Amino acid sequence: MKLQEHINCINPAILNEAKIYMQSEEFVSLKSLGYYYEGFMIYENKILFPEVVVSNKNEIQKYSCDCRSKNAVCVHIAAMFLGIEIMIQAGCADYHEAVKT
Repeated sequence: MKLQEHINCINPAILNEAKIYMQSEEFVSLKSLGYYYEGFMIYENKILFPEVVVSNKNEIQKYSCDCRSKNAVCVHIAAMFLGIEIMIQAGCADYHEAVKT
């Protein structure tokens, strides 16, 4: 499934929470090495390293997060999806640099 299709399937409340989370200091970084994306985030005083692998056709290959959310897609992965979309559009390997363009 393509990145945008995944985003469209996420619960709107989680998407809204993810957008707010992305503006916080707890959303430390999101970077890519080719098609591999890794986040560095803080949640409940724990450091998280969620990851997403995207194909060259913008299809999500796999994703994971070590938070304890019971949702199919946690707020951290939702934030990653939103950030990756911005990074792809900007052609930038760093989220915080991509939002500056």
